[in-house]
Amino acid sequence: MEFVIVSVNCSVQRRWSKPRRRQAVRQLGYLPTAAKRDSLAVHLFTQDVAYQKLNYIHANPLAAHWQLVTDPCDYKYSSARFYEMTEKNFTFLKDLREEF
Repeated sequence: MEFVIVSVNCSVQRRWSKPRRRQAVRQLGYLPTAAKRDSLAVHLFTQDVAYQKLNYIHANPLAAHWQLVTDPCDYKYSSARFYEMTEKNFTFLKDLREEF
C-alpha cells in the first residue's frame, strides 16, 4: 500500500524534467506528484519520510503562529492521541507503523 499525505503544492511536477524529478526523490525521499483525486498529494516512498511528515502534522497545532495547544494529544482533530495513547477517535485512521 502506498501512503499519500497532503502537504505540498504539486503543480511543479509538470514543469520538472525527468532528471529534476529523480534528483528530488534522491534528496527528499519522495516526489511531489499530481494525483487524480488530490493535486496536493505527496507520495511517501520511505518510512523516514512518512514519519517526518507525520511528526510535522502532529506538531502543527503547537506552532507559534497557531498556539492551539501545548501538547499534540490535546488537539481534538489530531491523530497524535492514537499514536501516543492508542485512542482511535477516527474510523478512517490507519496505523502508519503497520504499513512499513
